[in-house]
Amino acid sequence: MKKPKSWAQLLEHPEIHSIDDGRKEFPESGEMEIYISIHDGVENPVTGEKGGGFFVGSFKDALDHFRCDWD
Repeated sequence: MKKPKSWAQLLEHPEIHSIDDGRKEFPESGEMEIYISIHDGVENPVTGEKGGGFFVGSFKDALDHFRCDWD
């Protein structure tokens, strides 16, 4: 897969189920408000377990979790 250049392209990654961006809802929080949900049976790059999801703070942070998947 080519390295994504947008959130929409990242969502096309076969392991990602959804991306929920809470930054507009909580603009002043300063926390990592972007939640990436992965499909059941896929190894979670943060926890090492299957499925679930994890928070990221930026697009670059999200890409880093799937870095080995880019051509």
